[in-house]
Amino acid sequence: MKTEKELLEEIKKEEQKLAAIKQRIASKKSQISAAKRKADSHQKIVLGGAVLSVLGRSYQPGDEDRLIAFLISQENRGSYFSNAMNFNLIESKEEPDVDSSDRIY
Repeated sequence: MKTEKELLEEIKKEEQKLAAIKQRIASKKSQISAAKRKADSHQKIVLGGAVLSVLGRSYQPGDEDRLIAFLISQENRGSYFSNAMNFNLIESKEEPDVDSSDRIY
Protein backbone atom coordinates (compact mmCIF):
# COMPACT_ATOMS: atom_id res chain seq x y z
CA MET A 1 0.00 0.00 0.00
CA LYS A 2 1.28 3.41 -0.97
CA THR A 3 1.83 6.14 1.52
CA GLU A 4 0.13 9.51 1.31
CA LYS A 5 3.41 11.10 0.22
CA GLU A 6 3.80 8.61 -2.66
CA LEU A 7 0.24 9.20 -3.78
CA LEU A 8 0.75 12.97 -3.72
CA GLU A 9 3.92 12.57 -5.80
CA GLU A 10 2.00 10.47 -8.34
CA ILE A 11 -0.72 13.13 -8.47
CA LYS A 12 1.91 15.81 -9.06
CA LYS A 13 3.46 13.78 -11.91
CA GLU A 14 0.05 13.19 -13.50
CA GLU A 15 -0.77 16.90 -13.23
CA GLN A 16 2.53 17.70 -14.99
CA LYS A 17 1.65 15.25 -17.77
CA LEU A 18 -1.78 16.83 -18.07
CA ALA A 19 -0.25 20.30 -18.30
CA ALA A 20 2.08 19.11 -21.08
CA ILE A 21 -0.84 17.59 -22.98
CA LYS A 22 -2.85 20.82 -22.63
CA GLN A 23 0.13 22.75 -23.95
CA ARG A 24 0.43 20.44 -26.99
CA ILE A 25 -3.30 20.81 -27.66
CA ALA A 26 -3.04 24.60 -27.48
CA SER A 27 -0.07 24.50 -29.85
CA LYS A 28 -1.98 22.39 -32.39
CA LYS A 29 -5.01 24.69 -32.16
CA SER A 30 -2.70 27.62 -32.80
CA GLN A 31 -1.28 25.87 -35.87
CA ILE A 32 -4.79 25.27 -37.20
CA SER A 33 -5.70 28.92 -36.67
CA ALA A 34 -2.53 30.06 -38.44
CA ALA A 35 -3.26 27.77 -41.41
CA LYS A 36 -6.81 29.14 -41.66
CA ARG A 37 -5.54 32.74 -41.57
CA LYS A 38 -2.97 31.95 -44.25
CA ALA A 39 -5.61 30.36 -46.52
CA ASP A 40 -7.98 33.29 -45.97
CA SER A 41 -5.25 35.82 -46.78
CA HIS A 42 -4.31 33.90 -49.92
CA GLN A 43 -7.93 33.89 -51.12
CA LYS A 44 -8.18 37.64 -50.59
CA ILE A 45 -4.95 38.24 -52.50
CA VAL A 46 -6.09 36.08 -55.42
CA LEU A 47 -9.51 37.76 -55.63
CA GLY A 48 -7.98 41.21 -55.26
CA GLY A 49 -5.52 40.45 -58.05
CA ALA A 50 -8.37 39.27 -60.27
CA VAL A 51 -10.33 42.47 -59.63
CA LEU A 52 -7.31 44.67 -60.34
CA SER A 53 -6.48 42.77 -63.53
CA VAL A 54 -10.00 43.41 -64.85
CA LEU A 55 -9.95 47.01 -63.65
CA GLY A 56 -6.76 47.64 -65.55
CA ARG A 57 -5.27 50.10 -63.08
CA SER A 58 -3.77 50.11 -59.63
CA TYR A 59 -5.76 50.43 -56.44
CA GLN A 60 -7.11 53.86 -55.52
CA PRO A 61 -8.56 54.82 -52.13
CA GLY A 62 -12.30 54.22 -52.14
CA ASP A 63 -12.16 51.38 -54.67
CA GLU A 64 -13.38 48.86 -52.11
CA ASP A 65 -16.46 50.98 -51.34
CA ARG A 66 -17.29 51.33 -55.05
CA LEU A 67 -16.76 47.61 -55.63
CA ILE A 68 -18.95 46.63 -52.70
CA ALA A 69 -21.69 49.04 -53.82
CA PHE A 70 -21.51 47.62 -57.36
CA LEU A 71 -21.67 44.02 -56.16
CA ILE A 72 -24.61 44.76 -53.86
CA SER A 73 -26.46 46.47 -56.70
CA GLN A 74 -25.85 43.43 -58.92
CA GLU A 75 -27.21 41.14 -56.23
CA ASN A 76 -30.26 43.37 -55.69
CA ARG A 77 -31.01 43.41 -59.41
CA GLY A 78 -31.11 39.65 -59.72
CA SER A 79 -28.24 37.96 -57.91
CA TYR A 80 -26.05 38.48 -60.99
CA PHE A 81 -22.77 38.34 -59.09
CA SER A 82 -23.49 35.19 -57.07
CA ASN A 83 -25.01 33.51 -60.12
CA ALA A 84 -21.92 34.30 -62.19
CA MET A 85 -19.54 33.17 -59.45
CA ASN A 86 -21.44 29.92 -58.88
CA PHE A 87 -22.17 29.14 -62.54
CA ASN A 88 -19.18 26.86 -63.21
CA LEU A 89 -19.52 25.22 -59.83
CA ILE A 90 -23.11 24.18 -60.53
CA GLU A 91 -23.50 23.92 -64.30
CA SER A 92 -20.13 22.73 -65.53
CA LYS A 93 -16.72 21.63 -64.46
CA GLU A 94 -15.07 23.46 -67.40
CA GLU A 95 -12.87 26.50 -66.93
CA PRO A 96 -14.35 29.83 -68.05
CA ASP A 97 -13.29 31.12 -71.45
CA VAL A 98 -11.06 33.92 -70.15
CA ASP A 99 -7.65 34.97 -71.42
CA SER A 100 -5.50 34.74 -68.30
CA SER A 101 -2.33 36.04 -69.94
CA ASP A 102 -3.07 39.62 -68.88
CA ARG A 103 -3.72 38.84 -65.22
CA ILE A 104 -1.37 40.44 -62.70
CA TYR A 105 -1.44 37.70 -60.08
